[in-house]
Amino acid sequence: MSKIEIQCNNHQACAKDVETFVKNELKANDIRLNTVADLNIYYKPEHNQVYYVATTKDGRIYRNIEPLEFA
Repeated sequence: MSKIEIQCNNHQACAKDVETFVKNELKANDIRLNTVADLNIYYKPEHNQVYYVATTKDGRIYRNIEPLEFA
C-alpha cells in the first residue's frame, strides 16, 4: 500500500484525497463516474486549489474554470 503526500508551504494533501474530492465534485454535477474515460487532476498546493478535466467515453469534456478549494 502506497500513500502520496503533497506538501508545499503550510499546505498538505494526500493524492488519493484530492482524487476523491474531484470525483465527489463530478458526482455532485450529475456526471456518472462509470462514463468517465479519462480524468486529469491538477493540484496547486501553494494555493490549495484543484482543477480537473474529465473526458467521457462518448467524448464529452467537463472541466472547472474556477478553482476548487481543497480543504
